[in-house]
Amino acid sequence: MATEVLSFHIEYVGLEDRIWRDIEVSSKMGLDKLGYTVLASFDTKAYHLFDFKLRGEIYSLPNDEFRAGKPDVADYTLEDLDLAIGERLLLEYDYGTTQEFLLTLTARRQMGRGQGTHFPWVTAMEGRGIIDDMDVEELKKLVEQIDRNGRTDEPVYYSNNGTPSKAPWNIRHFDLKAQNGLLKGDIEEIREGYAPFWEEMSTRDRKTPAKKKEVPSGKQDAGKRQKGKSSDAERDWKLFRERLPRWQERYMEELIQSYLVLLQRTEPASERFWELADRVEVDMFRPGVMVERVSRSSMAGIIAALLMDKAISVDDLEGFSDKLIRNLTESLSGRR
Repeated sequence: MATEVLSFHIEYVGLEDRIWRDIEVSSKMGLDKLGYTVLASFDTKAYHLFDFKLRGEIYSLPNDEFRAGKPDVADYTLEDLDLAIGERLLLEYDYGTTQEFLLTLTARRQMGRGQGTHFPWVTAMEGRGIIDDMDVEELKKLVEQIDRNGRTDEPVYYSNNGTPSKAPWNIRHFDLKAQNGLLKGDIEEIREGYAPFWEEMSTRDRKTPAKKKEVPSGKQDAGKRQKGKSSDAERDWKLFRERLPRWQERYMEELIQSYLVLLQRTEPASERFWELADRVEVDMFRPGVMVERVSRSSMAGIIAALLMDKAISVDDLEGFSDKLIRNLTESLSGRR
């Protein structure tokens, strides 16, 4: 069967019109990766269990003691599910607090040649992501406060991977370009976080220890090549950590210069003040100013987000591995 592009409208249940995403994914995507994609696109910490509900069946993570005996999300692709247009899946995340996301299939089309690396891709969005361990009724109260005052009555800081955010949560603070730039890296980081579920299952299923195999000479050569690739990855990671702060300083200096131009205009002070406030409120969440998840797995996504936001150019990638630059170029050129 030819690979298709599936379009989903995803709503955060309880705030459906305020927090939602439109996402395109490959029909070959596994149900497990679809879960990671939803969690990444709604800014979750992804440290709780999740499952999908479809046609009266529950698809869960392996070793989920609350869903024992249920089908494994890793065993099914979207193609296997054969969804009809308008059909819905429900993703339940965090059984204690219960955060729910309703996914509706809205369209499907044949995927063009060479477009596979482009997906998943967020085509539209509304609202910042959710706050872990806060139920929808509590989040509604924060949204009401922001609608009324422009901010919450008390600043609510949240964290990803244990790192506190630099600015309080605000439903109005979201950026589509940054979302797509960081998405693939965030998905990979989340996948790594859930890996112990599969590792534990493999350990339980393993009845006898695997025998150590002799490595043929050809595979030894392949191992050396792999070591070379690892060295490239380490150099890229080291260079990225060195350059990211400099890139952000340069970008923020450019923003400050643009603010000075705004302040020197002749409009009434009140108009300039509020325009500046609005711009700062948006700019503080750009990747050239703040990135909350910095890791090896998110590195390529962060660089892609910086490129899309024009915080850096391809010239700034001098010294990085040819593979990283090629992958970034192919990924960004795949955008329609």
